[in-house]
Amino acid sequence: SSWHLIGAFYPSIAFWSQGMLTAVEPWSGSYHVNPQVWTTAHMTQFTTLGDRYLPHGAGSGKLVAGGSFVSLVDGNGGLTILIQKASHENSRCIRPALEPYTTAEEQVVLRLRGNLAHIKSLSLWMSHFPLNGTRPQIFQKMPDIQVVDRQITLTILKDAIYTLSNKGTAAQKGAHPPSPPSSIFPLPYKDDFTNCE
Repeated sequence: SSWHLIGAFYPSIAFWSQGMLTAVEPWSGSYHVNPQVWTTAHMTQFTTLGDRYLPHGAGSGKLVAGGSFVSLVDGNGGLTILIQKASHENSRCIRPALEPYTTAEEQVVLRLRGNLAHIKSLSLWMSHFPLNGTRPQIFQKMPDIQVVDRQITLTILKDAIYTLSNKGTAAQKGAHPPSPPSSIFPLPYKDDFTNCE
């Protein structure tokens, strides 16, 4: 979860590193791009102002083995489906404390109806945050999903986020310049604040 856009305050403060970026050394310019940037991209690169959520039971709902999904449509045949399956162990930062629950990998079948029945394929992006020490996959482009007989079949991993969409054709995992190296605060330090930039 993100508590703020940029964590730019002392590491001794609670949730200091829970921003999309962390930049706690203005003297060095060092920064870190956190995974929250890319988990947010699962929605922001595939939706536009005016998209509307489909209701629970008709495009949005819970998965049988834990997790949930939401669908957004734009009224012009555009569809974006977001699926998440976060384990209880990977959701401990949420307040108030969550009641225990279980999640498991499962195969999901989604059916397209009405104005969405014409869709033949959807792009697929995935992030996976396993707790077994395996390196996470973050905002990875996967092979497109084919719609067969108006159905999408997909295996959903535990601790993963998926975006399926026929929008966001320009979606990409962006790049950023390398961060300047971290350094300790330069001492001795003196400033009369008359020449602030």
